[in-house]
Amino acid sequence: MCWGGLHWMLKTIGAELDIKYEDSMDELYETLRDLILDNTRSKSSRWKMMELLELRAHNWENADSISEYYENPANFMVRNIK
Repeated sequence: MCWGGLHWMLKTIGAELDIKYEDSMDELYETLRDLILDNTRSKSSRWKMMELLELRAHNWENADSISEYYENPANFMVRNIK
């Protein structure tokens, strides 16, 4: 599965997977946290990983407003200015 497919799947059914496979999801999200810190990954991939971490941190509530923030190109550009 490609990264885009995994991102879409977790946004769509992440809450259900958290209930059914909590231990595996914990491991996955630990890996995502590590990947966000890996500067060899593209900024856009790390941005999408941050969205998933935030969705889970908010217990999959307010998903629309969180996703709206991360899907807005202006927010991505502002966060990536050095």
